[in-house]
Amino acid sequence: MSAAVVALGMAFGAGLVLIAVGLRPRRPAAPDRRLLARGRWRPARWPTAERFLPVAIAGLVTLIVTRWPVLAVAAGVAVWWLSAREHRIRAREIEATEAIATWAEMLRDATGTPRGIEGVLVSTASTAPRPIRQHVTRLAHRVTYEPLELALAELADDLDDPNGDLVVAALELAATSGGRDLRAVLDSLATSARDEARMRRRIEVSRERPRSDMRQVVVIIVAVIVLLSVIARGYLASYSTVGGQLVLAVAAAFWIGGFAAMARLGRVAPVRRFLTHREPA
Repeated sequence: MSAAVVALGMAFGAGLVLIAVGLRPRRPAAPDRRLLARGRWRPARWPTAERFLPVAIAGLVTLIVTRWPVLAVAAGVAVWWLSAREHRIRAREIEATEAIATWAEMLRDATGTPRGIEGVLVSTASTAPRPIRQHVTRLAHRVTYEPLELALAELADDLDDPNGDLVVAALELAATSGGRDLRAVLDSLATSARDEARMRRRIEVSRERPRSDMRQVVVIIVAVIVLLSVIARGYLASYSTVGGQLVLAVAAAFWIGGFAAMARLGRVAPVRRFLTHREPA
C-alpha cells in the first residue's frame, strides 16, 4: 500500500472521528475570572497524556499489524472510549451529594445555639465530611475577614452542586431574615440530598452490566479483526485497497455511532445550579 493511500485512509478516518465529536452537543461553562486569577480554573475535557498515550499506542500497533489506517483510527477511538472516566466522575458527584447531606445534618444539629450562623459554620469545619471538608474549612477562614454573604457565595461556587446551592441559600436566608425554621429546612434538604444520592447509586449499579457488555463487544471486535489480519491475511486482502478502506470506514462509523448513541442514552442531564456567582467570559 502506497504512502498516499495510507495518508488518505488516515485522513478519512480522522475526519469521521472529528465529525462525530463535532456533532456532540456541548455547553462549556464560562470561566470564573477569580478562579483564573488564583490558577484554580482549568478547561474541561482536554485530552491528557495519561489517556492520549494508550490511544496512540493502540492506533500505532494496529496500523503496523494490519496496515489499515481506518482500523488504526477505530482502535484508537475504542481505547479512548474504554478509558473514559465518566463513571468515576459520577461516583465522586454522588459522594459529594452524600457529604452535603451529612453536613446539612450537622448544621441542623448545631443550629439554635448562641454562636450564630458564623459560629455554627466554624464549628463544623473540622468535622465536615471529607469530600467537602476543604471547602467548608476555607469558608470558616473566610468568615473571619469577609462578609458572610460573600463567603457563602464562594462556598456555593466551591461545592458546585445544586444541593449545595440549596443549603447555601437556606443559610443566607437565615443570616438575613432570622430563619426560625432553619432546622426544619436543613433536615428536609439533607433528606432530599440523601435520597437523590441513593437513587443515583442504584442507577449506576443497574447500568454497570450494559457498560461491561459494551466493553467486551468492543474488545472482541478489535481482537478478532487483528487476529484475522495476522493469521488469515488473504481472507481480508480486499480491505487493503482504497475501496476496502472506504467500506471499512463506513462500517466503523456505524459501530462508533451506535456505541456513542448507547453511551449518550446512559447519561443523566445535570441539574442546573441557581447560585452561580461567575462573571461572563
